Amino acid sequence: MQKMRFNAALNVFAFCFLASLQANDLSQWQIRMLPEKSGEASFVPPNDTAKQGVWNLRGGGQKATLQLIGEELLVDPVPKQYDITFQASADINAEATVSFSMLCRNTGESVAKPLQPPLASSVTAVPGQKQKLTLTVTLDNPDAAGIKVLIPVLSVNDITHGHVSIDGFTVTAAEASGAVAVQPRQLPGYQAAAQELPQFFWAAPISYDKFAKMLDYAALGLHIITLTPEHLRGGFQWPDGSVVVAEYTAQGWNVQSAEGNAPLQKGPQLKAKNIEMACYGSGVIVREQGSAEGHNIAGGLHAGEIVLLRAKDAEAAPVKNLEIYPSALKYCFLDEAAKSLQNARLSWQANAAALKDFKLSERAWNEKFSFYQDSLDEAFQQVIAATDGFLPLIIRDSLLRDRYNHLVWMANNEFASKGGYFGGGFRRLWFSHLGGHPLVQSIQQFERKVRAAISRARRLTGASFKEGMAFEQCLSAAWCDALTQVPRRAGMPGPLAREGQLRLARQERESIQLVLSAGNQPVQDCSVEIITAEAGGLSVKTYLVDYIWLTESSNPQLPLREPGETEFPDILKPLKADQKFSIGAYENRAVWLTFYAAEDAAAGAREFTAQVKINGKVVMQTACQVKVANFAMGANRLENMIGMRFSTMRQFYGNADYKKSRRNLMLELLEHQMNPLDLYAQTPPEEDVEWALENGLSAINLGGNLNALAYPDKNMLKFIRLYGSTDGLTFAPIAANFSLRPRDPERISDHDLIVEPRESTAAFRYLKVHNAETRGWYDRCLYAFFVMYPRLGKTVEARSATDEIFQPDTVFYLQPDENPLVGKPLDDEKQPSSFAFDNLRNESNRSSVIIDLKNAQEIRRLRLINRSLENASKSLQERLDTMRKLSKGKVDIYLYGFDETGTHLNQQLKSALENARQLLPGVRLITTAANPQALPELYASLDVHCPANAYALPRHDRMVKEKYGVDFWTYVGGGGYYPFGNFERIDQPLIHSRAFFWEPIAFNHIKGFLYWDIQMWRKNQQFAENLPPVWSEWDSTHGENNGMGALFYPGPDCTSWPSMRAEVMRDGIEDYNFTRLAEELLDSRQFANADEKAKAMDKLQQIKDGFSTGMSVFCQDAKRCHELRDRLMDLIEQLHRLPH
Repeated sequence: MQKMRFNAALNVFAFCFLASLQANDLSQWQIRMLPEKSGEASFVPPNDTAKQGVWNLRGGGQKATLQLIGEELLVDPVPKQYDITFQASADINAEATVSFSMLCRNTGESVAKPLQPPLASSVTAVPGQKQKLTLTVTLDNPDAAGIKVLIPVLSVNDITHGHVSIDGFTVTAAEASGAVAVQPRQLPGYQAAAQELPQFFWAAPISYDKFAKMLDYAALGLHIITLTPEHLRGGFQWPDGSVVVAEYTAQGWNVQSAEGNAPLQKGPQLKAKNIEMACYGSGVIVREQGSAEGHNIAGGLHAGEIVLLRAKDAEAAPVKNLEIYPSALKYCFLDEAAKSLQNARLSWQANAAALKDFKLSERAWNEKFSFYQDSLDEAFQQVIAATDGFLPLIIRDSLLRDRYNHLVWMANNEFASKGGYFGGGFRRLWFSHLGGHPLVQSIQQFERKVRAAISRARRLTGASFKEGMAFEQCLSAAWCDALTQVPRRAGMPGPLAREGQLRLARQERESIQLVLSAGNQPVQDCSVEIITAEAGGLSVKTYLVDYIWLTESSNPQLPLREPGETEFPDILKPLKADQKFSIGAYENRAVWLTFYAAEDAAAGAREFTAQVKINGKVVMQTACQVKVANFAMGANRLENMIGMRFSTMRQFYGNADYKKSRRNLMLELLEHQMNPLDLYAQTPPEEDVEWALENGLSAINLGGNLNALAYPDKNMLKFIRLYGSTDGLTFAPIAANFSLRPRDPERISDHDLIVEPRESTAAFRYLKVHNAETRGWYDRCLYAFFVMYPRLGKTVEARSATDEIFQPDTVFYLQPDENPLVGKPLDDEKQPSSFAFDNLRNESNRSSVIIDLKNAQEIRRLRLINRSLENASKSLQERLDTMRKLSKGKVDIYLYGFDETGTHLNQQLKSALENARQLLPGVRLITTAANPQALPELYASLDVHCPANAYALPRHDRMVKEKYGVDFWTYVGGGGYYPFGNFERIDQPLIHSRAFFWEPIAFNHIKGFLYWDIQMWRKNQQFAENLPPVWSEWDSTHGENNGMGALFYPGPDCTSWPSMRAEVMRDGIEDYNFTRLAEELLDSRQFANADEKAKAMDKLQQIKDGFSTGMSVFCQDAKRCHELRDRLMDLIEQLHRLPH
């Protein structure tokens, strides 16, 4: 038998010698075991019942992978379907799965590699059931792809005992695709070139289709053509009709483009004789030959089946195919180093006076700055040269940068893992060659050194005493903005301001910090009081910034400010005027002030004075100028559900204080422009609805059980088994047919399971209906769609041989039932109130319904009664009626469900949406399902799709909005971290918490956001009896992420304290409201002429672009952020003065 070896590092097969095997001749297939000799394999020659023979792969007692490997020589381009049939023994272990994958070997090569795109299918090995796996391979031109041989591989995975018998393999011509082809765009003078454009693929196996989908939109490679006048024309066309073309004329090259079936639009005109066009999958870079600048023109949505176009009467331009993603990822990481170096330089320059007083060696530090800058420039030049100079033009595109930044985040996420969503090979490559680039790490370390040097210089030269007010050399007071994280140790931040400056609109809140810094002696009994001669509709809340200890994490994310176990500011403790606190030697304490301008506040400036006292005596006074704009922000326009868990309030404060504590937190949330709603439960409580509406509530949620309105998955039928027993202890299989049927075909009703035995049951008293389904981590299901309710009545209906229909009195429910052939005494088994027969929450079902017929008898049919939809729809309709009466129709009512589900549940999502449309008219249906793109008709019944920020596809989503009218929201939860804006982590710059809300500023189709839990305090329950907690002992983590699920903190007397992140989130929401207000004024105000309106619109667009142009491309400088906000307020004030 031909020998084969396996290179584990490369995940490819290497053949010792080449011989053409016949794939349909099972006797010629080869065996491979991992580990070696971990099982047994035997071949039974062909006979009358097994025409191809039978391979038996048997487990050897340890967990193993047993593989059967064939080979087929390719001789024609016909699409082919490969089917392999097998059967697992009754005693096979529950974890065993069977997968079927396709490798290939190129002409002249001896190494096999995965077919691109990767092709594989997998199922659970079902005991005693004949199963089949199918793969369809489409290779229109194998010779052009260089593929000579296909290598089918059947793998029995995780087998320990039992065996799998493989008895059939067939290869047939595949049927033509049923998809409707898009009519090619007719372009006079153009035709398709004969040369095929290869598609670029990710190098490593991908664990989940959601992540594979993301790569479809990433620029993995370039198809580059150089057009000269002799070529006359050239370009690229996508299957959906999108094109980017260029035509040579006497004036130069005229570029035209179109997305989808839209008409052609004129693009740039290039004067050069020769131009270059580089197609990156979803667009084309067009530039004059040799130029560093160019034009990025959108094409189709993503790569695949792109056609090269040429002039009909000229030769096609040659194509250079260039893989670019390794260089692009290097570029992105180098860019992170460039940001670190720039931040260090700006901080150095801003603190030049303190550094000079401290007499640091300016020359030595400048040399380090120059060295790192020169090294960065050289590294950038290398990666740019590797991509023919196109890379900066690609990275400059915010949507493409988002896709690369998604990989940057993934590369850092759980970095020690050998696995990972994009493959362990990618992880190791990243940290050995890309993310581990010594220059990147060195510059980030250098930035920390610069900050440490500046902090020490400022601390020991008393910089804060010079910049602000000072009480002897004891205490200083100065101002900084609300985006600054003031460290406990004095020195930073800096420089500080002597006087505070704040500007806000009516109905808006805005914050600022007063930084108190002690000298070389501690300060006791310090207090701060805010006074003013004239408030004029302004009020102020005062907090003392407190510190939380970060937890050391094995899951670091860039750009961590401090490594390890560190104090970090986040908690805002309410501070009364006479409340005293201490400040340690060389320490900071920040006082956080949040001003609010009432709707009737007078426009203009007010002066507020912060009196700093020691032992009740005023030792310093410093002013804060607060200016109120001439307009009101109005009600919040950003739709949201913030994830308040009402149950947590009951757990922490007890039943007696539950109402008071929850309303206090609800009020905090409403003041932060957030709807206090739990995604997974009906909220707010009925008794709170009218009160919450009076305080600004703008939405109601019926709960998180949209999934309960779905029909069961028909695929479950493949895993249903029927068994019979005389004594309830030993069961035998009974052949049967299984089907799902609606209980009432005339209306929306549950689908029941029908079991029709094909063999006699006359010998059996007990019948067992068993669900043997198991799934992997990524296709498991957190929901049940077939739920039986014993508490609501009978759950099984039986039909006897005489057609008598009866409902057995005794039914037992077991999960898990690991071995359905073996029973156990059931007399003491508790009856559940409900039973999820298709529960796959833990990847394995193994559910059994055992019917005691009392007497052995012939049964023609069993009906297992599913009440999932019946029970849920009744409850939801009652909730909807109640909430509509309480809210008087003033706000939107939502129903959430299918939380982050994958493609495998899209059919259930579709049925749930369609049923909800009829059962709950007017309710807005929202989901965070990961990949509805795979079933576009879902959008027809969906109101809001909410992908996570890192997974949003703005071009695609905008088109869905235009076609189906679906709104989009966004969220962050356990991911979507840096470089994406997020508010979940404490240990990232505060501006990121604000920037998350600039995403709907950048993209008009994004209308809202949600979050899953703002006060996950369950890991800190020990503090519930003695609040506030000891913050140094507070566990700030969830999923190893500091701050996840904790935007508010528990305080005494039923209060909840905001975090700095929550305050900054409110500011980001208000930024969005300001842009919307400006747009409303642009529509409603009268301008002197069209040019004036166009100028105002252009101003607004420049401001919006300054905030954000992508999901991960946004302003990261606090000073720049405040400048943009001032420009936005100036524009609104100007528009307000225009006539209606």
